[in-house]
Amino acid sequence: MDILLSTSVLVQHIDVAADLVKAKAMRTVGVPIHEARLTEAFAQDAHNLMPPGAGRSLHLMLEPRIGRGRPDVLLLAISSSGLISYLRKANRLATFTEAQVISGDVDEPVGVSASYARDLRSKMQAANWKDSQLAHARNLVHDSLAVEAKMSDWRRAVRQVARFGPMAHRTAILMPENVAARVDLPTLDVYESGLIEMSGDRLSWLRTAPKRPLGDAQKLWLLELLHRQLQRD
Repeated sequence: MDILLSTSVLVQHIDVAADLVKAKAMRTVGVPIHEARLTEAFAQDAHNLMPPGAGRSLHLMLEPRIGRGRPDVLLLAISSSGLISYLRKANRLATFTEAQVISGDVDEPVGVSASYARDLRSKMQAANWKDSQLAHARNLVHDSLAVEAKMSDWRRAVRQVARFGPMAHRTAILMPENVAARVDLPTLDVYESGLIEMSGDRLSWLRTAPKRPLGDAQKLWLLELLHRQLQRD
């Protein structure tokens, strides 16, 4: 199905995503209601926590599978006009491995042989893959923040952040104020993770999430996940 999106739809997508968070949080089996409220609050305050910048829009995804983990929330800051063009022209990706082999970030992705990677790259190039898509993606995703929400167990949150950390520019743990005050900040330094505290209905950075360089394969895959979400919406 082709996606025809206006700029207004892209700019407003964060509001659509916030509604999605609210609805899914209420019906998802096994998700503690208090943690669901944390993610709802994050969605409502996303523009303040990670301002997208001029000409960019924020796009929120709920529990996407990235790398070896699944953050509660993933936030992307993307050039609005560039995204429209990208979605209309992009060749689709079935797996993160495809993003890795076509980007050239790694010669042999984890879990596959070098010969399989070469064959997969040849197959994608034969299927009309355009290098311009890689260049477009490289300049399109300006920032990303993967967030793990926890009511009490910050150590478990750190372990989960370590699993999906390489797939985003930034990572952070989101916790209530009284628990966030007990988090060991040197441990967060090791994993280059930020800390967001919730006091009442107000969210604020207790420790800003440092921004790291993000590989081309990761950017391609984040755009593919966003493409899928927009198509579903």
